[in-house]
Amino acid sequence: MAATVNFSIILFVVIFFLYLCKPVSTHVRKYLRRTSSVLDEVSLLSHNVHDQARLRSTAIICGGSIAGLLAARICSPYFERVLIVEPEEWVATEQGLEDNHRNQSYPTRRAHVAQYTSLHQYHSIVTLTLEALFPEFEREVERAGARLSPNVLNLHFSGLPVLPPVEFPHYGNGIYPRSFAMSRPAFETLLRRMIHSTCPNVRYVAGNVTDLVVDHSTHQSNVVSAVNVRALRGEEQTIQASLVVGLQKGGLRWLKASSANFTVPHECSPLNELRISYDHKMAYTTCEFDVPERLFVPLRQLGFPGDYTTAAKLYVHLPLPAVDNRYMVLDRCEGNYLRLMCGGWNVRDRITSYSDIKAFFGNVKQLQPMPSWILDMFDLFEAEDVPVSYHYLRSPLSSYIRYDLAKCLPSNFIALGDSYMLLNPVAGQGISVACVEAITLNTLLAECTLSSAAQSRNFSQKYFASTRKRIMHIWQGAKCTDYDFNTTIPIPGEALESSDWAARIYGGTLIKLALEDAEISGVLFRHAMWLTPPTDMFMPWVIRRVVWKLARGVFMRFWNGRWRRKSWTLDGK
Repeated sequence: MAATVNFSIILFVVIFFLYLCKPVSTHVRKYLRRTSSVLDEVSLLSHNVHDQARLRSTAIICGGSIAGLLAARICSPYFERVLIVEPEEWVATEQGLEDNHRNQSYPTRRAHVAQYTSLHQYHSIVTLTLEALFPEFEREVERAGARLSPNVLNLHFSGLPVLPPVEFPHYGNGIYPRSFAMSRPAFETLLRRMIHSTCPNVRYVAGNVTDLVVDHSTHQSNVVSAVNVRALRGEEQTIQASLVVGLQKGGLRWLKASSANFTVPHECSPLNELRISYDHKMAYTTCEFDVPERLFVPLRQLGFPGDYTTAAKLYVHLPLPAVDNRYMVLDRCEGNYLRLMCGGWNVRDRITSYSDIKAFFGNVKQLQPMPSWILDMFDLFEAEDVPVSYHYLRSPLSSYIRYDLAKCLPSNFIALGDSYMLLNPVAGQGISVACVEAITLNTLLAECTLSSAAQSRNFSQKYFASTRKRIMHIWQGAKCTDYDFNTTIPIPGEALESSDWAARIYGGTLIKLALEDAEISGVLFRHAMWLTPPTDMFMPWVIRRVVWKLARGVFMRFWNGRWRRKSWTLDGK
C-alpha cells in the first residue's frame, strides 16, 4: 500500500510542476536528480582525496565479494587502514589476482557465493563508476580478454524487438554508453587486481565476523567500537573499527545480538521487523561454450550478427506474463566464451545437455519466433562437440532490509550489496545497486571528513535515508514484475493482484510503447542503465503518450465489445 501511495505522490508532483509550472520544473528536476540518483556524484569518485589527511582509524569491510571490494576502494582514501574480513583465504594470495576459475586444478571457486559461475550483467552505471574509480579500468578489461563496447541490449519481449533508442533533446547526445561482458570470476579478479595495485592500505583478514562490540565509555552508546573475528583455524580476535560495512548475511543478526546495549528511541522499528521478502521462484542455468576460432566463419554463414570477436549482448528474451514464464540471455564474454542463461519463474528445467537446451527452446512461447540462427548455432556446437559447462542455480528469495526505519542503529554501521537488498537476478541489477550504494558512501565520507566530527553521529541514518531514495524504485519495479507471475509467493500481508496496481499498469504500458516508440524506448533504456533519475519516466510528454495508449486501448475494447480485463494485449485491443 505504501509503495502505491509513493507512486501516486511522485506522479502528482511531476505532473503539477513539470507540466503546469515550467519555470519551477528545472529546479524540481535538479532536486530529484540529486536526491534520487547518483549521476551528479559519479565525478566525485575521481577527485584526488589522497592528499587529505586520512582518518587515523580502521574501516572494517565484512566480506570480500564485489560489493566488499567496491566499499574497500571507497574507504581507502579516507581511512588509514581498511581491513576486508573474508572467509575464503585464497582470495588474499597470488591466486586471487589471476583468473583461473576454469582450471579445475586451481582451488579458486568461491564456495560462499552461490551465483559465482552464473551469468552477470553490468549496466552502464557500473562502467561509469569503475572508470571514475580506476583510471586503468579499460586496460584491465582488455587484459582480461574482454572489451568496452556500446551497450546494445538487443532486448525482446516475447520475441518482439524493443526499438533501439534515438537521440533526442530530452537527455542530450549519445545513444549507447559503453559496457562490457565478463564472467563473474574474471570481473571479481579484475577488481582485486586493481585494488591491490592502487590501494596499499587495504588488507585482508581470513575469518568471519561473529559479532559487534559496543563502546560503553562514551555518552553515545550506539557506536560500534570493534568487531570480533573468528579466524579459519578457530582463533578469536577483536579488531578496533571506526566504520563497519556489513556485506555478509549476518549483519542484521549481529545487530540483533548487540541491540540490548543500544539506546532505542520510542519511534524506532524493532530490528526483527526490518526484513521483508518474497519468493519469485526463479531458477536458471548458465551454459558456457568454449567456441573455437574455426567456427567463426560457419557462424557468420548461419546468420550470426556481425563479427564473433567483437560480439557482446546477442539476444535478450523476456516473457510477457500472459504468454509465458521463460526467459533467456545470450552473450559473449571474455575470450571466445559464449554464454546462454535460460530459466524463468517457477521453471523446473535443469539443463545438462544439448538436448535439454533444445527442449527448453521448444517450450518457450513467443508472439514472434526468435531468429533461426540461434537454434542453428547450437546444432553446430553439438555437431562440432564444442565444450560446454552447465551451472544451475535456484535463486534465493528477494529481500530488503529497511535499515532506514531503525533509528537505533549504530552511527558507524552501514550495509551494502545483497545483505541490504537482494533482487531477482533476471534484470542483472545487483552490481548496479552496489555501485549506487558505494557512490553514496563516498559522498557522505567526503562530507564527514571535511566537517566537524559531531556531524558523523548520524552517519548511518543519513546513509540509509539517502540510499533508500536511490534504490527503492528498483525494489518496487522488480517486485511489480515478479508479482505479474501468479506462482510468486508475495510478502506476507500483500496480494499479487492488488499490490502496486497503478505502477504495474503504467510500467506495462511503457513496455508496450517501447515496441513502437523509439523515444519511449530511450526513456526505459536510460532508466534501466541508471543514467537518469527514475522520475524521468513521469515527464509530461511520457505521461501524455501513456495516457493516450491506455485511452486508445479502452476505446478499442469498447468498440469491439471487449469489456473484460486482458493483460499484456500488445495490439491495444
